[in-house]
Amino acid sequence: MKKITTILAALSMALAANAGEAPPPAKNSQPVTPALDPHGNVIFAGLDVREYSWYTHLGYMYALNGDLGTSGLFLRAFSGLGEYEYDQRALANSEVQGRIFDADLSLGYRYLTGNFVIGGFAGLHVHDLNLFDRDPTNDGGGTDVGARFGLDVTGTTGPIYWSAIGQYSTVEQAIWSRARVGYTFGKVVIGPEVVYLEDDRFDEYRLGGFVKVQILANMSITGAAGVANYDGNFGDDQSFYGSLGLVFTF
Repeated sequence: MKKITTILAALSMALAANAGEAPPPAKNSQPVTPALDPHGNVIFAGLDVREYSWYTHLGYMYALNGDLGTSGLFLRAFSGLGEYEYDQRALANSEVQGRIFDADLSLGYRYLTGNFVIGGFAGLHVHDLNLFDRDPTNDGGGTDVGARFGLDVTGTTGPIYWSAIGQYSTVEQAIWSRARVGYTFGKVVIGPEVVYLEDDRFDEYRLGGFVKVQILANMSITGAAGVANYDGNFGDDQSFYGSLGLVFTF
């Protein structure tokens, strides 16, 4: 039974958090993602796939002081597009397909202390959902405008990599959070991850693992995979998930 409904709305928040991994720690630390001096720009992109759904995104972040190696304000722009499908109950043997567009423009601040970066942002969030097929039980289509807030902490203690990220949007009261702990092997970080998503129609948690590879001094690729457990208005579901993210600083 295909029961994916509003999962993509929260996936947009999940993928947006890739930006939290992009900024390097302070210049006098030993970061997992080293910076060429100075770097004031970040481009981040990614793809997330789950049973009956996919989502891709592209984002940009700019340090207003021109240097990600120091604390300061930053601007953040994000956009994403995805599709999903599910079997609806009102009409027998009827499949519903939908498309989501997601975007935000935010202002934030990054604080660097030792080997850690603490960042937060707030801004305008636009969320558009279109159903390609009729579903009398789902009134979730249309465009909504609200506010999106984010907070993240990323850093290292010796070879151990730490990352904790949380985001909230007033659109559908959506919450997304993720925690990662990894061990560094040269330019590779490997470890487990836990993800929790929620809005006014569903909640989901994910258990999996991630691999982060520093392919260049200013570019990293992160892949993750695991099992997602979903519970919502249209029933419950379980499937594998996978994601791929790219971060480039310049």
